[in-house]
Amino acid sequence: MLTKGSTGSAAVFEIIHRALNGGMVLTCGIAGQVEAYVDDGLYAAHSYSILRAEEEVLRNRVKLRNPWG
Repeated sequence: MLTKGSTGSAAVFEIIHRALNGGMVLTCGIAGQVEAYVDDGLYAAHSYSILRAEEEVLRNRVKLRNPWG
């Protein structure tokens, strides 16, 4: 399990990218005890599916899906 500060964002992206390319199903979430909105548009104590990881020139992007809509 990866936690905030456990490794650099480039390394986390590489793990996600390799796993998706290998056909693995991935999920993620934000630690928290109550479902609270955080500044990046996601909710704590909520799970998301990881659909895609894309490498771009200036940044890497990870596409998430909220199973609740």
